[in-house]
Amino acid sequence: MDAHSLQVLEFDAVRKILRSYASSSLARSVIDGLEPSTDPDRLKLSLRQVDEARALLDGGSDIPVGGLQDMVKIIGRGHGQNRALGPEELLLVARMIVACGTLCRFFREVVEETPTLSDLANRLLDHTELLAVIEGVVEAPGVVLDRASPKLWELRRRRNDLEERIRAVMDDLVTGSKYKSFLQERTWSVRNGRYVLMVKEHSRGHVPGILHDKSASGETVFVEPNDVVASANQLADVKLDEQREIGRILLEVSQRVYAEEKRLGYSQNVAAWLDFTRARACMSQHLGLVPARLVDEPVLRIRTARHPLLMASRSAGTLDHDVVPVTVTLGDPFRMLVVTGPNTGGKTVALKTVGLVQLMFQSGLHVPAAAGIELPCLDGVFADIGDEQSLSQNLSTFSGHVANIVRILDAATPRSLVLLDELGAGTDPAEGAALGEAVLEQLFARGSRTVVTTHLGDLKTYAFSRSEVENASVAFDPQTLEPTYELIIGQPGASQALTIARRHGMPEDVVALARQLTEGQKGRADELMHELMKARVAAERSRQQSADLVQESREKLSQAADSLHEAEQSRDRIEQEAESEVTRILERFQSDARPHLNALKNVPKGLLEHVGELEALLLRRLHTTSFATRRREFLAGLKKHDEVYVPRYGQICRIEKVQRADERLTVRVGGISMQISFDDVSWVTPPDATRG
Repeated sequence: MDAHSLQVLEFDAVRKILRSYASSSLARSVIDGLEPSTDPDRLKLSLRQVDEARALLDGGSDIPVGGLQDMVKIIGRGHGQNRALGPEELLLVARMIVACGTLCRFFREVVEETPTLSDLANRLLDHTELLAVIEGVVEAPGVVLDRASPKLWELRRRRNDLEERIRAVMDDLVTGSKYKSFLQERTWSVRNGRYVLMVKEHSRGHVPGILHDKSASGETVFVEPNDVVASANQLADVKLDEQREIGRILLEVSQRVYAEEKRLGYSQNVAAWLDFTRARACMSQHLGLVPARLVDEPVLRIRTARHPLLMASRSAGTLDHDVVPVTVTLGDPFRMLVVTGPNTGGKTVALKTVGLVQLMFQSGLHVPAAAGIELPCLDGVFADIGDEQSLSQNLSTFSGHVANIVRILDAATPRSLVLLDELGAGTDPAEGAALGEAVLEQLFARGSRTVVTTHLGDLKTYAFSRSEVENASVAFDPQTLEPTYELIIGQPGASQALTIARRHGMPEDVVALARQLTEGQKGRADELMHELMKARVAAERSRQQSADLVQESREKLSQAADSLHEAEQSRDRIEQEAESEVTRILERFQSDARPHLNALKNVPKGLLEHVGELEALLLRRLHTTSFATRRREFLAGLKKHDEVYVPRYGQICRIEKVQRADERLTVRVGGISMQISFDDVSWVTPPDATRG
C-alpha cells in the first residue's frame, strides 16, 4: 500500500487509537506494523477473526491475554551474548508459556462460536516439558530452588549449618562478659559478608581479630573476632560453590530454552495476533464500529460513514459536536465523484473519511459506518491531500501536487481508489482547470474509483460530460452562513467565497461589485447547471431508493435463511428425540418379553423349534434403524403407480412420474396432476386417509 497516502490520510492516527486497546507490548508491535492487505483471502480470514472476537465480547466473554510478554527478545539477547538466563528471565518465559496454554484451553471451550480463532489458537505449540523444567528450578520472585540439584541442596544445608554456628558464637560474644567493656554496642553486624563486633576504637587491641571497617566518626571499629574466622572462611567457600552450582543449573536450563527458541517465537507470534485481534474487537465495541461485507466487484457502498478520528475524539469527549456521516456508492453507477463547495465546508473530511474507511477495512478492522456497508479488496489507495510544499526538494505547493499525481497516474488501476484534494489549485485557474480535466480523463480511462475536491467551475461541468462521473457538494446554510458538512450527491456546490468574505468583514461595496462582475459571467451557465442538477438529483434519489430496497431484500433473505436453518435444526432435534423414545420403548418391551421367552423354552421338545422362530421374529421386529435412514430408503423405493400419502392434501395419491434429479413427483389429486417435492410425502399413512 502506498506509504505517502497512508501518511496524508493519517492512518497512523488510527494505529494510535488501536494501540490504546492492546493489552501487551506484543499486540502493540503488531499494530505498529499494521498495513492494509491487498490479498482478498488473507483479508477475509482477518475479518472473520475480528467478527468472532467482537461476538465474544458482545456475549460477555473475553479473550484471556493476561501474562503475555516479549520472551523472544529476552531469549535472543541472552543467546546472542552466549550467557545463562537469570531467574527473573526464566520466570518471564514460564509466565509466557502459561499464558499461551491459557489461550489454547480457552479457545477449545468456545470452538463452536469461534472456529477461525480456535483454529489459530490450535497452532500454539506445546511447551509443557520446558515449563516443568523451569518451574523445577526457579520460583518467584526469582529464587533458584533448593531442589534444583542434589548438590545445591547439600551446599545450602552446609551454608545454613555454618551460618547458625557463627551466629551462635557471635551471640555468646556480645552477651557474655569477656568483651563487655570493649564493645560500643551489645550486638553484632555483617560487613561485606563477614560477621563483625562493634568495638570501641581505643579498645581495639583487647578484641583479637581482623579489622574490616571504621565508622564515619572513627569512634567505632568493626572487628571480625578470631573465634569465627575459620568458620567464616568455610562459609565463604561454600557460598562460592553455591554460586557456581547455580550458574551451572541456570546455564543448563537456558540451553533447553535456546533449543526451543524458534518454537517459542512461533507461539509468541500466534499469541500476539490473538491479542491484536482482541484489541480490534475492543475498539469495535467501544466506538460502535460495524463489519463491512467483502465484495468481489470494485464497488464501494459506503453507508453513513463517519471520520474515524473524529469519532474517537467524540467518544473521548474532546469534540463537542456530532460527526456528520458520509453516504456514497462509488463504482455503481458512477466511479468518479467531483466534490465542490466552500472552504472549511467538509470536502477534505469527506475525502479522508472515504479513504480511511477503506484503509481500515483492508487492515482487518471494523469501520465507523451503518450496517450494510460493502467494500472491495483494492490493490491500492492513493491520495494527494494538503500542502505538499517541500523546501528540502525545492518544490512549491503546486509542484508537490504534480509530483504526487504523476506517481498516482503511474500506479492507478481499475481496482484502485484515488483521492485528490483541491485538484488544479495552486496555479492559474484556467490552466489548473485544463490540467485537472486532463488528469480526470486519464483516471477515467484507467477505470479507477476516484473522488476529487475542487473550487474550479470547469471541473463541475466535466461531471456532466460523462455518464460515470457525478457531481457532489458539501451543504452550506445561507441563513447561518455556516457549513453543515453534509455531502450531497448529484449537486455541484458553490464556493460561497463572497458570502464568506462578507462574514469576515469584507466591505459591502467590494462584495457587491464582485457579485455584479460574477453574475454577468456565469448567469446562463448557472441556469443550465441547475437544470442538469435537478435531473441528476432525481436520478440519484431513484438509484438510492433502489439500493435501499436491494439492501432490505438482502436482509430479509438473510433472515429467511436463518429461519430455515433454525427450522432444519429443530426438525433434526425432533427426529432424534423421536428415535430415542422409540428405542427406549422397544428396549423396555424386549426386557419385559425376555422372561416369557425364557419360560417358553421349557415346553415339550417338539415345540422348541416354534419357540425359536417366535424369538427370532420378535428380535427382527424390534430391530429398527434411524428415521432419516428409513425415510431415505422409502424415497429411494418410490416408483410410478405407487400410492403415497401427501399431508398437504390430506389424501393418498397415485404417482404418475418420479424426477429423482430434482427430487420431485407428479401425483394425481382429484383428477388433476400436481407436481410436489419429495419433502411433501410421508412414509406414514394415517388410518383415516382417503384416496384422491
